[in-house]
Parts: sequence; structure tokens; C-alpha cells
Amino acid sequence: MFRVREWALATTLGGVALGACAADASTTSLGTVATEIAVRPSDFLLGAACSATPGAIQSYVVTLMAYDDPSDSVAFRLPSSLPTPCSLAFAMRDFVVAGKLYAAEIDGYDVPSSALTPFGGFSSGSRQMLDTKGAVVPPRWTSSCGGGSATATAAVANLSTPVTGCAPLVDGRPSPTETRIHPDALLDAEACVLSHTLMLRLLSGTLALPTEFECDAGELAIPGEAGDTYRFYAHATRPDGSELGTECSGVVVAGQSGMPACDVPSPHGFVALNPSSVVHGGVPTCPTGAVYEVQVSGVIVGAKRTPCELPSQLGPLSPGLTDIVITAYDASGKLLPGSANCKADVEAGRLVTAFCL
Repeated sequence: MFRVREWALATTLGGVALGACAADASTTSLGTVATEIAVRPSDFLLGAACSATPGAIQSYVVTLMAYDDPSDSVAFRLPSSLPTPCSLAFAMRDFVVAGKLYAAEIDGYDVPSSALTPFGGFSSGSRQMLDTKGAVVPPRWTSSCGGGSATATAAVANLSTPVTGCAPLVDGRPSPTETRIHPDALLDAEACVLSHTLMLRLLSGTLALPTEFECDAGELAIPGEAGDTYRFYAHATRPDGSELGTECSGVVVAGQSGMPACDVPSPHGFVALNPSSVVHGGVPTCPTGAVYEVQVSGVIVGAKRTPCELPSQLGPLSPGLTDIVITAYDASGKLLPGSANCKADVEAGRLVTAFCL
């Protein structure tokens, strides 16, 4: 029987390069479909996120284990892959034989693939990684796919076959579970030039957010509870008295030092208005089939009236308490009784909801 061990040894001694690619390509330049075993990050990224965020996985190395048949008790370790970005799949061809069984061992790193070099060079097939200074870099995460020979994945001729049965990543060096906030990332660098203090307000979640953030304090690291979904408002008063604000949100992930995502800072705000929800004495102010117009501080907004079933978003508006009046008309254009008086506390860089009476 032509065994995997003998075949792999023969091709290695014959000078065949390590046949792997960081993609799911399955054809050659001649159009022949290749026989390959693939490893997909989506199958093993069950204990970490793939991103450039500190504490997240950024690259990985795959080592395939080959078996002749389900009764084979000893695996043959194939050369390891080159460091691969966590956003790409890995596939091996040159050491893969149709009908043989394959499992995978995975090493994950919290540095980009460009910062790693296999011990002995890129053609060595080494599993050990070195940094740019030549120092050994131990993997932060480990995982395996396929288990032993009884549960390994069979290679199929002329197909790209992904390994199955991947275990969640095990983190051997957890980062702090925290959220990092930098003033420049909230309201851009201009805000800290024009105003030395940013005001913060938690809108949802349990993040222990300070109410004030001095620009010269540098980056702020806030410990959090894994799974907490938070949202907060950041704003600053500029020298001319105008406001600049934004909303930020994020999720606290166990073992990661994450950063919130913030909207583009703006000196203006917006108001969400839903006339169909306004009811007086059990009668809707803006019933289905009718239309409405809106006045903001006494000025009619828009050239056309809007069906009552459609909400409106008003803006951009200057920050401050704003008066809004909703007037409804029936299909013939006749004024309906009971207009609604609403108010909204407009804030720079936010979408707020009007409260109607």
C-alpha cells in the first residue's frame, strides 16, 4: 500500500515546495481542479475575534496531521503552514493524497502574519515562529480540528475539503477584559485643541465611564464585564460656545482590550418623530390614511406632507430645547382636530426622540 508517510517523505526529499495557499482556490492555471485540505478561520474562531484590536487574534499557523485510515493510531505530522492572516483560509495541496485522512492543529497569534517568520526560514515548514528580532514567539491560542484518525477529514480527489470538528480556541495568555478610550478617537484631535475637557455620559450598559475626560490624560482603560453592550455620548464645548458631539458604542469581550466605534462628530443634532404613536383620549392625532406636516420653532419643515404611517427624522438642528408641532390632515386636505405639541432636547452629534403631548 502506498502510505502517506512514504509519499510525504519522497516529495520532501525531491525538493517539492510546501504546497499551501492562504485562500480557498481549488484550480490551477491550467484549469485542473486540485486535491487539497482547507482550514477555515470561521470554523475555529470560536474563542476570539479576528481584528487588529489589541487582544484579538490576527494570524495563525496550521499543522496538518495525516492518517492512512480510521484505524491508524499514529499521525504523521506534515510541514506547518506559513503564518496566515486570520481573515484568510489556508489550504494545502502538495502533501495531500485523495482518500487519506487529515486533522489540523492550529496556533493563533495576536500579531499580524507579517511580523512572524518560521524558524529556519519560509521554506522550513517549521511550526515555531520568530519575531522580527529573531526571538521565539509562542502562540497565544491553540485549537484542533478533526481529532484522531476516527474523526479526521478524508481528502477528496479534485476538491478543496475543509477539516471539520474544530474546537474553540484556548487562550493561554488572556489580555485584560477592558475598553480603551482615547480623546482623539472620540471627537477628533480638533476637540482637544479647542476644548480641554470632554464630557461623557453612559446611555446604556454597565461600563464604569467617567463623566469628564481631560484631553491631556492620555488613553483611558476601563475594566468591563464580558458581554456588556454599552453606548455613550461624548461632547465638548468649543470656545465660541457651540457644541461638538458623537455617540459611541461597543461590546466588552473577554480577554480583549477593545475600543468603541464612534459616529462622525457633529455640531448638529437630529430628532426622530413618530406621529402615529401620539394619542389623545384614545384617538390618534395622526390616523392611518391621513397626512401630516411638521413645524420646528414655528417654521414648516418640508415642501410636502407625509403619510401618518411614516416617521420623520428632523435635522440638522442646533442643540437645545426645540418646540415641534404636528398638524394632521385627512385625504381630502381637511385639517384634523387635535394637533400635537412636542419637545426635543437636541444634542450635538445625536439622534434623540421627540416627546409629544
